[in-house]
Amino acid sequence: MISGVLRPLLVFACAAAALSAQAPQPPKRLDLLSYLQAGYAGNKANLIAAAEAIIEVDIDPAAGQVIAGNVRLQQVLLNLVSNALDVVGEGEDRRITIAARPLGDQRAEITVTDRGPGVPAAIRERIFDPFFTTKGPSKGLGLGLSISYNIIKDFGGLLAVRAGAAGGAEFVIELDRARVGEPADA
Repeated sequence: MISGVLRPLLVFACAAAALSAQAPQPPKRLDLLSYLQAGYAGNKANLIAAAEAIIEVDIDPAAGQVIAGNVRLQQVLLNLVSNALDVVGEGEDRRITIAARPLGDQRAEITVTDRGPGVPAAIRERIFDPFFTTKGPSKGLGLGLSISYNIIKDFGGLLAVRAGAAGGAEFVIELDRARVGEPADA
């Protein structure tokens, strides 16, 4: 039992140590329309097919460019899509929607919405705490959302969860938009 808990934690710790040894890439301009259309779920294609899920993409081109790190934002989105796949795999409505829209002139919002059972209000405040999980034994360590929360926070953004309009959970990422006239990163 203990080795079943410690082994995945050791693997995670070694991977985290290897990542932290690398110099973090500073946030840069990312065009949301191109970024999300190009690879929102490419690394999860087999899991999407296995769950018989449908990924819908709804991107407002006016969302423009945000300030974020490419690899780290991908890690967050893949974690959110992976979690959504876990909950829609057992339901009748297996749609997952990834959307982006502007929030005024300064921010943009990216949402990942599933049609699963949702996140009960009683645990929404704890959902981003390290080692908190709603998954069963040996299904997860409860670190993905905590890591995702801190990545988005490092970008100067916000990661939150709310009830989806059609049921399920909606994870919301708010990021600063690149300012018009600001030089693009190389």
